[in-house]
Amino acid sequence: MDFEEAVMSLITNGGCAKSAYIEAIRAAKEGRFEEVEELWNEANEAFQEAHKTHFEMLGEGVEANTPMEKMLLIHAEDQMNSAEIFKVVSEEMVDLYKTVNK
Repeated sequence: MDFEEAVMSLITNGGCAKSAYIEAIRAAKEGRFEEVEELWNEANEAFQEAHKTHFEMLGEGVEANTPMEKMLLIHAEDQMNSAEIFKVVSEEMVDLYKTVNK
């Protein structure tokens, strides 16, 4: 597995997942609950792809060898972590907006 390609996949997919989770919160805030499921599906697919790539990197022992590679890997893992946090937050916020809109 090519390090740069794998890290860019983590950054891209993690960022896409995070953005879709945030959009799900915005959709719920505006009462567009039918969009929330679509956005969650999109986010979950991107997050799963990032997770799969990360797992493969760990399994193959892909390492960051230079300071720049280490910084890129930290950024990539931060994107994944942020996406995971926004997943939980979006679930809670959507539930809250559903309750408020009843």
